[in-house]
Amino acid sequence: MKTVAITGATGYFGKYLLQKLLSLKRYNLYIITEDITKEINIPSVDVMIHLAAKKPSNNSSADELYKINYEGTKNVAKACSPDTHFIFLSSDYVFKSDSNKIYVEDDVKFPETDYGRSKSKSENFLSMNVDKATILRTSMLYGYINWQRKNFIQFLIQNLSSNKKIDVYNDIFCRPTHVEDLSEFIIAAIERKIYGTIHACSDAYVDRYQLASLFCDVNGLDKKYLISCESPKSSYWPKHLNLLPSKVFLKNIEISLKNGLVL
Repeated sequence: MKTVAITGATGYFGKYLLQKLLSLKRYNLYIITEDITKEINIPSVDVMIHLAAKKPSNNSSADELYKINYEGTKNVAKACSPDTHFIFLSSDYVFKSDSNKIYVEDDVKFPETDYGRSKSKSENFLSMNVDKATILRTSMLYGYINWQRKNFIQFLIQNLSSNKKIDVYNDIFCRPTHVEDLSEFIIAAIERKIYGTIHACSDAYVDRYQLASLFCDVNGLDKKYLISCESPKSSYWPKHLNLLPSKVFLKNIEISLKNGLVL
């Protein structure tokens, strides 16, 4: 039985993945709770799933993002043995916003945000220093409700249930990643020893307004409360990050965007 360690197990995706792994009763699980910004000790594990990270927001400083996302990743990786399979959750933010570009795995990275730079530097470190690394670039995660870790879908639920009109950006695009598909792929990566950089995202490329409209359609909610608008110039979100899903991940997708939005 493989021993699997997880950082960030209380986060939005971490909590979902942990419950998934526990239900399988297939692994010895070890939850990392130490401060990863400092040197840490980790018992011998077969697989390290590194999810802990500082998320992008208007309140995230460059120093915080660098310390937690980059230095933290280095500390976790250095605490593992050379034989450990290191699975890292990265982001489409490692690329530059470009409305005419569809990014493949080996395209040149040019992050435009501090968050993207912290993830890109982490990818570079792992690629050069970890032999058995799986780097999963995701887009917007969705698929279940965790009120302690709010996301775009929960923002819609809160406001639409109160019949509040909300501005929804029509110029920020993504390929939403369903947590169940991502969880299943991580399990497949563990079992089949899938290494390298993977674009773990949907084959549907939508803007936030299109996504909100579809959410209303499948759940019988009134779209009249959605106000289509452009994002403010001060927004920290890159607008056009079009990842081409990796073939190996597409084979694993079972949940369509429409079905994944059903409450």
